Amino acid sequence: MKTKHLFTYDIRPGHLFHIPACPDNVMFDLTWACNYRCSFCYNPHENSKLGHPPWATTKAILHKLAEWGVREVLYLGGEPTLHPKFDDVIELGSGLGLSQRVVTNGSRISEQRAQLLAAHNVEVGISLHSADGSVHNLLSGSRQGFQRATKALALLIDAGVRCFVQYSPTRLDPGGLKHLADYLRGHYGEGIRFIDVNRLLPFGEAAQDEAHVVLDPEGWWDVLKIVGELISSGWTIKVEAVPHCWVRERALGEDLHDKIIQTILSSLRPCYMGINQLAFDPMGRIKLCPGGNPVSDSILNLEIKEFWRSDLLMENRRELMFLPKQCLNYDAVHTCQYLYECNGGCRSTGNQDNSTDLLFSGITGLPVVHQSSSSLGSSPARNRRQSAHTKAKASS
Repeated sequence: MKTKHLFTYDIRPGHLFHIPACPDNVMFDLTWACNYRCSFCYNPHENSKLGHPPWATTKAILHKLAEWGVREVLYLGGEPTLHPKFDDVIELGSGLGLSQRVVTNGSRISEQRAQLLAAHNVEVGISLHSADGSVHNLLSGSRQGFQRATKALALLIDAGVRCFVQYSPTRLDPGGLKHLADYLRGHYGEGIRFIDVNRLLPFGEAAQDEAHVVLDPEGWWDVLKIVGELISSGWTIKVEAVPHCWVRERALGEDLHDKIIQTILSSLRPCYMGINQLAFDPMGRIKLCPGGNPVSDSILNLEIKEFWRSDLLMENRRELMFLPKQCLNYDAVHTCQYLYECNGGCRSTGNQDNSTDLLFSGITGLPVVHQSSSSLGSSPARNRRQSAHTKAKASS
């Protein structure tokens, strides 16, 4: 995703980004239902009991997204293929002109479904979290999880579907990314387009078992060094939302060659939730993080263009107030040198919607770039907060 056009380089609240008329892509939880019990999932297992939304609701959401101008939809869950109208979802999305992607555990991929996905040019990610079947099965809570996932990959590749693997590094599989890459290359050749490396969020089930599954900074650094090796050997690896300054400081501490550092940095993808991305639960309620809770009514009941353009929730998210001062300081009108590369990492790693990325805790200092040509100014969000504060004081 090309994102440089989103930045204004104007360090004032409400002015950091050029906001498009609608998100370029959205993440849509098709259903709450899931047939696995992954120990690191950000969705609590009890949510699965909520089942599926009405088909009329799912259809209306897709129509609304298409009418809004959204170009790409990534289907998540729950397990999206459990939706009783999953095949109809794919056909409808294709008919509406949406570019479609899906992440699945692979348990419901048949030869017929693989051909359907290929016919509609859907990109499919298979969740596969270790080359060791026993470890994957333990993590997924399914005794047949590994067998089903690897069979699904074979069916999809044979059908001509564009495939990637979604990998969640955990404490149960240290160094596992290298073994997984070797396994995939050995069994599927060039059929896997890339490996998508998740940062596990301490929500849902992961919050219950955080000490056993969620990596600490040392573990993450080990993963990123493996990422650098794999990219150097020809792999395409994408890593979610890691602060660039943290990578550079860790690399300097080990005296890594600059080429290796740049290789690692090239794999990192910033989070643009609320800027050119958005997430929805099965009823169409907006989430500001795929792993977070809904923060709004359903888009079927909202004036969505107005909400996206000027709602206080959106404005607060875009001001990045959760970042530490050394990363973004409106009062001093400066940013970290790398803000426009990483957007501050992942705010959800602290188990809150507006916390600082936990990796920041190990950073001793950040290089600063000053933007002295722009005054502090104000923003609609800041003005509303000040107005509310003034009214509260007047009434007390």
